[in-house]
Amino acid sequence: MSARSADQLDAELTHRVEEQARIADALVELERHPGHRLLATASLTGVTAARWAATQELLAALWADLATHRAVIADAWAVRTRRARPGEREWTELHQLLAAQPVVPSAPGPAVTLGELAARMDGRLGEVAAVLEAVETVHLAALAGLGPLAERVRDAQVRGRDLLEPDDPAAAALAALVAAVDARLATCTNDPLSLPARLPRDLVDGLDGGPDREGTGAIDAIEACL
Repeated sequence: MSARSADQLDAELTHRVEEQARIADALVELERHPGHRLLATASLTGVTAARWAATQELLAALWADLATHRAVIADAWAVRTRRARPGEREWTELHQLLAAQPVVPSAPGPAVTLGELAARMDGRLGEVAAVLEAVETVHLAALAGLGPLAERVRDAQVRGRDLLEPDDPAAAALAALVAAVDARLATCTNDPLSLPARLPRDLVDGLDGGPDREGTGAIDAIEACL
């Protein structure tokens, strides 16, 4: 084994150790992600329930793959530090562990090299992150778009009890608007990934005016009386 090849193997081992730490940190960050908390605490339905179930499976597979990666790196370090000056046998074993020998993952899947295992983990990290970020985007959009409207609608509903007769069409329109806002908020919480558009303006579309202004007209009338 040439000195250059030995240096390359040392560099490869250092790279894989750093890779392992990066992936472990990324996994911890995903489980602390606001989107993860939102999904883990909501009563999910529809598209989001299915996506979250698949995402949980990916997370479990990632932890299992990380355990496999750690085991291989531990074996590689044991080989590298077996002797103060590694010989041909140690360098050959190190090469097998780091680059050639198939790794049997803890999670279901075919045997791969250590590099392929890391690449697969990176891909899965990206898939999980995309789901969590999409959910957080809807949550922030709901706070910015639906939050102020919901507060205004509920305030108008409370005040409308004193200003509107029960049979007033405006009262019925206001009640319908309250129900529509509540339904949209529920969707943002329980099935956010079913929403095709996720900007604050998109989430209030059809609720703050739209083709039928009876509900918002009632709010305007109530606020004018104050």
